[in-house]
Amino acid sequence: MSCNQVSEGVHTHSWNQPYIMLTDGQSTIRYGDQEATSVSAAGSVGWQRAVDFSEERESSNTGDTPIEFLWVNLKQ
Repeated sequence: MSCNQVSEGVHTHSWNQPYIMLTDGQSTIRYGDQEATSVSAAGSVGWQRAVDFSEERESSNTGDTPIEFLWVNLKQ
């Protein structure tokens, strides 16, 4: 994602996925009508559970700088 509120659009995550933030950044995640904004530091680790289209998940970079992170896809 890049800065200035660029969105990935509604998308899925087929499997559970850990991720590592490579840069500091601010993002907003939306599930349907609910949204939350978070600030993450470079080096922090997070978890994204599997998500399908019915949940209407969308994420946006709402900070002033580009966000870089590394996703790890865990397959069964």
